[in-house]
Amino acid sequence: MNLKFFISTFLVLIAFVDYSWGQTKVECWKRFELTFNYKAIGNPFDVELSAIFSCDGKELKVKGFYDGDDTYRIRFMPTEVGVWKYSVSSPIKELNKKSGLLTVIPNLSSNPGMVSVDGKHAFKYANGTHYYPLGTTSYAWLHMNEEVQEETLESLKHSGFNKIRMCVFPKNYDLVQEEPQLYPFEIKKMIINEKGDEVRVWNFKRFNPAYFRHLERCIDQLCELNIEVDLILFHPYDKGRWGFDSMTNEVNIRYIHYIINRLGSFCNVWWSIANEWDYVTNKTIDDWKLLTKTVVNNDPYRHLCSIHGSTATYFDYWMPEFTHVSVQDEAPVYS
Repeated sequence: MNLKFFISTFLVLIAFVDYSWGQTKVECWKRFELTFNYKAIGNPFDVELSAIFSCDGKELKVKGFYDGDDTYRIRFMPTEVGVWKYSVSSPIKELNKKSGLLTVIPNLSSNPGMVSVDGKHAFKYANGTHYYPLGTTSYAWLHMNEEVQEETLESLKHSGFNKIRMCVFPKNYDLVQEEPQLYPFEIKKMIINEKGDEVRVWNFKRFNPAYFRHLERCIDQLCELNIEVDLILFHPYDKGRWGFDSMTNEVNIRYIHYIINRLGSFCNVWWSIANEWDYVTNKTIDDWKLLTKTVVNNDPYRHLCSIHGSTATYFDYWMPEFTHVSVQDEAPVYS
């Protein structure tokens, strides 16, 4: 063999192996994750990266996120069995043009896949099984101490519930006065307010990955119990304690992008835009519509989505972004 030809062929093979990340197997409706290491200049949360996953003419674009410690991730939830191709794009040279193949096999576990609307009045899992919701609320369980969290999971394990409504942000409520161990944003500084209380000033451009990793663990623990998570993205129960109910829309949209990029690949997540949206005094109906569209337009999987109002308070549920109605109104029960 010609030595020059051998060397050039070897270099081409090396280049090909470096470009392709090879082939991996994953079950349908489970998570496939790509991990990158890159030390960003400036705010690492501003780094953009995404991947196109395609299979038999179907294509999904999934955005990545920064997970702290110079680590970036792209998570993909395969929705069909087959061989998926993926290609990563980013303005950052070190993150750009990674590609590979992903073999998706039938689900071998008890995971029936994502819940969707079945006709006009019912729900079903991705495997075609009917889903009949029997739900409960435990809004702030992930913000409580570890012992309470374990008790909550143990209680749910024997409850028969297959759905739970829970909040991303902590609550300041009569029954929930504990200070969370983790916060969703970095603390910029501490100040003393007019009452003499110590107050946190948040850096709303930097999330706290540890907070969201804890949220993810909680959602995965519920998935193991076959419990759907109706995840409340906003609520009015802050009452000025942390200020998460009065963030600007710029911050709200940034937060929506981040949480969807992190949680979109979790098959048991539903989006509840808000709980008792009408009690959030600094947001208008137009604000809620903007936030709703932001959620749906950035979710490649089209998870179930709704918004919840206080008693007998309704929203424009005919918006195409909403998949179902979420109301609290005792009147139909007693009439």
